[in-house]
Amino acid sequence: MSLMMIVFLFLFLLLMSLAGGVLVFKRHRVLGLILVGVPLAVFAGVFFLYKWFSYETTPQSLDLQVTREGDAYLLEGKWRGRLDPDSFWTDFIVFHLPEGSEVHVTQIKEAKPDPAFYDLTDEVSRVVDQNPNTPDNSQIQMFALKLEKTFQVRFALPDQLRLEDVTIQYVHVVYPPMDPLFYWVKTYNGEVPDPPGYTR
Repeated sequence: MSLMMIVFLFLFLLLMSLAGGVLVFKRHRVLGLILVGVPLAVFAGVFFLYKWFSYETTPQSLDLQVTREGDAYLLEGKWRGRLDPDSFWTDFIVFHLPEGSEVHVTQIKEAKPDPAFYDLTDEVSRVVDQNPNTPDNSQIQMFALKLEKTFQVRFALPDQLRLEDVTIQYVHVVYPPMDPLFYWVKTYNGEVPDPPGYTR
């Protein structure tokens, strides 16, 4: 029996129970309430589970802020709502710099690489290359970040660079079961809106 047949049979039995509850309510109130209440509770539970597992974040779900602290900068991130149920355990911070420059990260909660899963850095590089806020002819430095509701990354730039010379992007990774990985990019002070996401 296929999955669709099971779903249709399940819905048919629920509707029959609901109809039966309405019909017998006048004669047997308790039985009628049970026959009506069970389908309604099941429908409510299925709807709740659907809403929970279909929730998706977007680049607008994350607030990024950079403040200067002496010779260093502090990048702070805060999620506006909850995370995707299928969020990957690792996200990425990507710095785009002029050729020959390097950012020095002094504080970050890095994600530990999982040997059971392949390296995502090549895919993340391809994803940020497609983003309209990615500058041309820049070199990138990428850091794996442990996914948390709030995070901080402290970094320092070479003396000849200003913050305006650097593009900072946050790459969020979602791993839906039995589906390809899904990515979206949030650009700090991006000139154009970031696209809703990329499937690789």
